[in-house]
Amino acid sequence: MQDSMGGEGSIHSVGSYNTAHVQEVVRQAHEELRHLLRQRAEVMRRIGTVKQKACRMILMEAGRAMSARDVCDQIGQKMPPMLARHKDPMASVTTVLNRLVEYGEAQAVLLGNGRRAWQWIADAQSASSATSSPAA
Repeated sequence: MQDSMGGEGSIHSVGSYNTAHVQEVVRQAHEELRHLLRQRAEVMRRIGTVKQKACRMILMEAGRAMSARDVCDQIGQKMPPMLARHKDPMASVTTVLNRLVEYGEAQAVLLGNGRRAWQWIADAQSASSATSSPAA
């Protein structure tokens, strides 16, 4: 008895071909996903670098201690697209400000109202170390 696929062995061979084809499509999709994830990681690193540069610039120009809200507001005024689609810009800015403290470029201080703020110190440190270091 012949089946509707044109013979007894034809279903098996079509099934084998389909399985191999599907496996190749899946392999290609996985490879594309890995490539896109690498690209995403690179974009996220670049975004982080831009945010750090923005926070550095804001703190340097301010010449005073600023809260995370103040920094967010300044970024919003000077570079609106940077935070436009961000879910929680305050959290990101706070993270960047804390990293600047870890890098020794800023210091965390308490404002008169008890809120935390950050102040740029990298220039002050390099200037004081340059004047306090002995001449060669």
